[in-house]
Amino acid sequence: MAAGALCAAGLLATFSRGTVLVGLPAALVWLVALAARGGRARRALGWAAAAVVAVALALAPFARSERVAEALALRPGTTLYYRVRLWQSAWRMGLDHPITGVGLDNFMGLYRDRYVQRDVVQERFLSHPHNVGLDWWTRLGVPGAALLAAWLVAIARRAVRGLQMADGVDGALLAAGLGSLVYGMAHGLLDNSFFLVDLALYTW
Repeated sequence: MAAGALCAAGLLATFSRGTVLVGLPAALVWLVALAARGGRARRALGWAAAAVVAVALALAPFARSERVAEALALRPGTTLYYRVRLWQSAWRMGLDHPITGVGLDNFMGLYRDRYVQRDVVQERFLSHPHNVGLDWWTRLGVPGAALLAAWLVAIARRAVRGLQMADGVDGALLAAGLGSLVYGMAHGLLDNSFFLVDLALYTW
């Protein structure tokens, strides 16, 4: 519990919107699901509600800061606006190279020179589309997107079987590892997720 609180405090200190908006909520859902499996759903929901309140209270003093106040603002100049325009461009890139993709580490060159939209041209030096699905598709084409989907389905199926069989330390390690993957993939909906050496090692 103490280690979890320390990690959560460190995550909040980064002011990462991917963490607050999708990463931590996904991790909380995972923890509640585990607790429900063990017959402790009510207690887990109580802890999850307490965690949500704690996060809200921790961010409240910074509510007027630009990074927090504009987290969900969809207007020109905000991070979310840049992100949506980036996703639109990445989608176009994927449609133009659907089968083979553009290859590893080629996203930025094409995005900067061909796909960036005029109203966000100041953010043209981006090396990935900030979305796990678009990242695998634009880099590796349809086979890459299919591989990601097959990989996640296979992990989910093995996880269900593993959690039914494992207990004690093995069960705890399995649950923690899967929880980390849930967090990483959720965060990857808004940011990088795999195609960096440290993120790939973390994922595996």
